[in-house]
Amino acid sequence: MMRFLFSVMVFLGLSWQGLFSDIVYVSDSAGSTVSVIETTSNTLITTIPVGSSPRSISFTPDGRFAYVANNGDDTVSVIDASINTVIATVPVGADPIGIGVNPNGNFVYVLNSTGDTISVISTATNTVVDTFLIGDAPGRVGYLPDGSRAYVGTLNDSMFVVIDAIANSVITKVPVGSDPTGVAVTPDGRFAYVVNASDGTYDVLDTATNTLLPGSPFGAFGNGNGGIAITPDGQFAYITGVNDVNVFTVATNTIFASIFVGESFELMEIAFTNDGSLAYVADSHGTVVTIDVVTNTVINTLDIGGSPFGVGVQPATFGLRGVAKKNSFLTETNIFNELTWTAPILITAQSYRVFRDGVLIATVPATQFSFKDNNLKRKQTHNYVVIADGLSGASAAAFVTVRTKS
Repeated sequence: MMRFLFSVMVFLGLSWQGLFSDIVYVSDSAGSTVSVIETTSNTLITTIPVGSSPRSISFTPDGRFAYVANNGDDTVSVIDASINTVIATVPVGADPIGIGVNPNGNFVYVLNSTGDTISVISTATNTVVDTFLIGDAPGRVGYLPDGSRAYVGTLNDSMFVVIDAIANSVITKVPVGSDPTGVAVTPDGRFAYVVNASDGTYDVLDTATNTLLPGSPFGAFGNGNGGIAITPDGQFAYITGVNDVNVFTVATNTIFASIFVGESFELMEIAFTNDGSLAYVADSHGTVVTIDVVTNTVINTLDIGGSPFGVGVQPATFGLRGVAKKNSFLTETNIFNELTWTAPILITAQSYRVFRDGVLIATVPATQFSFKDNNLKRKQTHNYVVIADGLSGASAAAFVTVRTKS
């Protein structure tokens, strides 16, 4: 009998406040909650109880789960985004702040700022499977798009650390400015940015050579808390100051705009919606600020209380199903799984990447909405992620699990 599982993500979840809007998670570092915001109406949907003093947030590529670093009790909360509920609590190292899910979706890096280590969580089991030394007070993490390398700023020794994300080992350390905190990688993977929070500057690493670009550090925009995000099209880097957001052109590393938010604000982390049209910024004085990226102006301030810190935007998703099949001819039998999907709504796909159990197995054109994974073994369970790559670096993802035929 044919067996298939439909992906059960936000795209089908009509309980969400609108199929065409994005969902934003914001942590409250003064409390023990994550606020859930719907972007079309800019309203607070719900709050999710998590661990003590939650900081950074990272979603799995398929948008099913969010991982939250809880600085106050040395844990990570795992949230099922379809029901906005914590389904697991994972003990990690001392004082975790930064967190990042690898783009392949298999592992999560948790940066333990006091223990000087990274805890590696398996998303399959939600357990720590490795811990390794990184440097003095790691802050945030960014990945290459293929997940092979990770980049971490270590605050107390002013290093930008390059990590082999497959072997979980340090490749090299590059000296940078004071208190390197926020990290972002351009969508094409060419450059890794790190914000030197105390200097009010940023350094740019050429990921091919692991050397800083000539002219680094750039900026001189005043100190801040080190929040950074790069637009999905890779053109601009947005860096938070204390009460303003500074926009730099990636091609030239020169200032493009400075967005003054207000004297009473203290800005923390920043993230873009899936289409790159809006930026959401956490303000530790109790609000979330929305910036129109086209005009570089503040268009909304939402009061959620507490002390907002981390911001995560749920990845855009779309419908996907998988069917287990087999074909027989004479003495030969082909065991295969067939995937079919619909085009994503929020972005215009240019191509699709197909992953089986975290490994890229195919890239197909935007006009193709199916894929056959041939020559599989009988009675094996496989997890598939299909990523739609859109214009200007935008992407969407969907997930399905299929067990092969007997």
